[in-house]
Amino acid sequence: PASEGVASRAELIEAFPEPARTALATARREGLSGEEGGRVAGFFRDTLQLRSTAPGEGGTTDAVLSRAEAALRDGRLTEALSEIEALPEPVREAMSDWIAPARTRAEALAAADTLSQSLTEN
Repeated sequence: PASEGVASRAELIEAFPEPARTALATARREGLSGEEGGRVAGFFRDTLQLRSTAPGEGGTTDAVLSRAEAALRDGRLTEALSEIEALPEPVREAMSDWIAPARTRAEALAAADTLSQSLTEN
């Protein structure tokens, strides 16, 4: 990441909604969303691109994505990535363009923390 830099927290927050909508649409299309209401309700949610933005309880794709977004906004990137990892593979794949820079940032932050701790100890 040194040559290209690492995505900022603000960039990750700004970039999150679009892949989250795509992931949710994928989950609904594949029958992996965990939502009730059948295909007609799912069609309307997809058509209107309805997605929760406040953290929700439960294991539906919408709830998981809402918790991931809340964790991201609160600066808990590792927790956001953990939430997303719990999603089925086709849903995660829909978010892969967001996940890659988020993981790079998480790894860079972890490396910086390790370096800081080693310098403090010496």
